[in-house]
Amino acid sequence: MLADKGYDSQAIVDAIKVKEEDMDGYRFRYRLHAQTIYTALCQDPFYATLAKTLNNNCCQERLIMYMDYSMQESEEFGELSISENWKHGASLWLKSISNGKHKEMKRRKKHFIEKYLGPECLGAYNSIVEFMSEKTAPFLSGNEWYLSIVGVSPEYQGQGIGQGLVDVVLQSTDKLGIGTYLETFSPRNISFYERLGYRVAASFLDPTTQSEYALMKRQTLQR
Repeated sequence: MLADKGYDSQAIVDAIKVKEEDMDGYRFRYRLHAQTIYTALCQDPFYATLAKTLNNNCCQERLIMYMDYSMQESEEFGELSISENWKHGASLWLKSISNGKHKEMKRRKKHFIEKYLGPECLGAYNSIVEFMSEKTAPFLSGNEWYLSIVGVSPEYQGQGIGQGLVDVVLQSTDKLGIGTYLETFSPRNISFYERLGYRVAASFLDPTTQSEYALMKRQTLQR
């Protein structure tokens, strides 16, 4: 998911005061990157829906924690592409893994959400993800890599940073002969992904977010 261009995030960045110590025993690894991704994507219907389940006093901090966890998850189970400057952004990928590892990854993610974001948030997350998985399955072979998150600071968008964060991983998948896919809730992002070789495979109306999203696929390209 790529943030819409032009969203002025500086006021939000300045307002988010994440304590230096870890929250409730959670250990941050990419705090600044996670804060940047949150700022870029907080208006996305997926994250906005999760935010509605959280206490307003801790909503931003909890979603920053979610972004950090997702970065650690992609580092362990996929690929994590980070810009040299923390203000710029990151792309998070999940590889095709064994069924056992996939179940473990899902179990740990749900445990994290329930513990740190709460059961109501876990319910919303499950509803969205399960709907996506059901709708996506007929279009995939099971070997593709999944581009789960792309976040670029709005003040740096339009400079090719997002494309670079994605393309560096696509170079690897092309060499391996592996396709990739993603979902995006923003029609404005479709042209961005099309420039990287993605094509819309289908569109769906998600019942939890009440928003339409596009499934986009990319076959390997000759480099």
